[in-house]
Amino acid sequence: MLCAVWILTSAFWGCLHDESTTHALVLLGTPISESNPVGAPPILPSLSYTNSSLVFVKNVSITAIQPTSTGNPTTFSISPALPTGLSWNASTGEITGTPSSAQGSTSYTITAVNENGSNTTTIDITIQALNSFWAGYLKAPNAESIAGSGDNFGKVAISGDTMVVTASTEDSNQTTVTNFPGPILTSATDNDGTINSGAAYVFRRVGTSWVLEAYLKSPNAETGDSFGTSVAISGDTIVIGAIGEQSPLNTVINAPNAGLTPAGDTDGAGNAGAAYIFRRTGTTWAWEAYLKAPNAASTNQFGNSVAISGNTVVVSAVFEDCDQTFITNAPSTFVSNTNAVDAGAVYVYARTGTTWAFQSYLKAPNAETNDNFGSSVSISEDSNTIAVGARSEKSNQTTVSNAPDPNLTPGGDNDALAVGGGAVYVFRKSGSNWAWEAYLKPPNIEVNDQFGMSISISGDRIVVGANGEDSNQPTILSSLGPSLTPAGDNDGASGAGAAYVFVRSGSTWSWEAYLKSPNAEASDVFGTSVAILGDIIVVGATGEDSALPSIINSPSAFPTSATDNDASLNSGAAYVFHRNGSGWNLQSYLKAPNAETVSGVGDTFGTSVALSNECIVVGANGEDSSLVSNLFAPSTPPSATTDDDAAVNSGAAYTFDR
Repeated sequence: MLCAVWILTSAFWGCLHDESTTHALVLLGTPISESNPVGAPPILPSLSYTNSSLVFVKNVSITAIQPTSTGNPTTFSISPALPTGLSWNASTGEITGTPSSAQGSTSYTITAVNENGSNTTTIDITIQALNSFWAGYLKAPNAESIAGSGDNFGKVAISGDTMVVTASTEDSNQTTVTNFPGPILTSATDNDGTINSGAAYVFRRVGTSWVLEAYLKSPNAETGDSFGTSVAISGDTIVIGAIGEQSPLNTVINAPNAGLTPAGDTDGAGNAGAAYIFRRTGTTWAWEAYLKAPNAASTNQFGNSVAISGNTVVVSAVFEDCDQTFITNAPSTFVSNTNAVDAGAVYVYARTGTTWAFQSYLKAPNAETNDNFGSSVSISEDSNTIAVGARSEKSNQTTVSNAPDPNLTPGGDNDALAVGGGAVYVFRKSGSNWAWEAYLKPPNIEVNDQFGMSISISGDRIVVGANGEDSNQPTILSSLGPSLTPAGDNDGASGAGAAYVFVRSGSTWSWEAYLKSPNAEASDVFGTSVAILGDIIVVGATGEDSALPSIINSPSAFPTSATDNDASLNSGAAYVFHRNGSGWNLQSYLKAPNAETVSGVGDTFGTSVALSNECIVVGANGEDSSLVSNLFAPSTPPSATTDDDAAVNSGAAYTFDR
């Protein structure tokens, strides 16, 4: 033992006479270099990214993102895994690729490792679904045209991976729901015994394809019911309006009910209207409820517009005649008279379990004859805000009125200068009761603008279509000024149309933006349909005339009134707007790949529009092909030369991924 100690000690002192201290330090178990002197802590890696909040666009290649690092890291790791389409380089910490799915802001932890240990940093990645890409072409499996009258398939609604498209003039006399796979439904096998009774078709997305899931008919389907005039969906529940339904019943009927048949109901109230609720369990759809207005009467057209969120349904009767100017919440009774012909009304229904019941009767505080309150309705995702359009309201007010406003009465508003100008009313729920919150008017209101023709709400924003607006302005305005007044705008494009955005702060609403198409021209009727979801707005223009069968996502390539060719009368178009930090901007211009005009009649692409997180749906109820179902993959869209135009106005729907 003493000998071993002597040998080690001798070796140590021998090393001290060496010019290099490395050997001695190795013997002591502390290897160092000049960059890590005796007693200094080990050098850990460090890393940082120039921008720690990264925003990418789905389907657009990103510029490589690489960190700045010190300490010679040997490996990098990231958690959680990057979104699909993005690649991670474990040797350099570089991010590359093309994201293929959208996501909200998500935090990622990046770890750099060297021989001495590790260090971390975090970045946030947001992927926006902005650009649009053609994805699918949907037709009814029994698409047809009888004696020149088509099915008018093309009123659309979407919720997640489920889409519903209605055909308000479909003619089958079926009174049951067909769930697929089931009996084959074709134009030859359906029975056209109830002309214009109407139908609805439910599609579900499987992978990248849409497949037909169900065919919906009303249990009391009869000629002229127009089942499918309006449609809305929320999760597993669909509501469908039928403005031509003729029963004088004034109560809700919940399923099952054997008496609700064509023979069992009474048809003493022509065009009183009705709404129908359908619900899905698993993959099976069934009729759940039949909604009628408590004051149902002939010609009211209950079902003109519908909306749904969760367990709340909203239904309008655009030609209802009562002069009541306040809200009635159940179980209170309300006035029933005909002192204000076609003033319009809106009805709210609520579901408990599987039972639907009437909840509230909404009227405009300045309700008057021919206002058509209920031209359009929409309800927020949280079910607490309802917006109602009145396309023919007459006041020439150009500002927003937030409640309370004692002057907003039939006698207090000015009905002389803006007949048909239109208005929008906002209602908000407190507990189970609804109250009026705001009265929205555009800053450049004029006669026949039809502000309120279409409407959509998302969170604290509302977009309103005014398809009769006449300005030929081709740009978006985000600030008020002389050019955005009744006297200052240029009315050089009759019926070009416009859309307006309003935003709420607390309980106060204000105007935010004025949206126009870059190729605005007379009779485009931009604003016929609108949809909003978060920071995306889609606007339909059924009268747009360009023959461009393409999608344009580049602002520099958007058409103008001088560069579009107007060779396809009323073929229609849709416009996608995106809101960023600087306001609203046009993001995409959408056309049907088979856009055309046949015998002077266009496809009217843009009849309706709907929006989900990564999908846009556009209806074209004037499309004429006799093709059935979803026949085209995204790589092989139909064209004006490949469709056969053998079913006039049979209609179609088009899907666009973003």
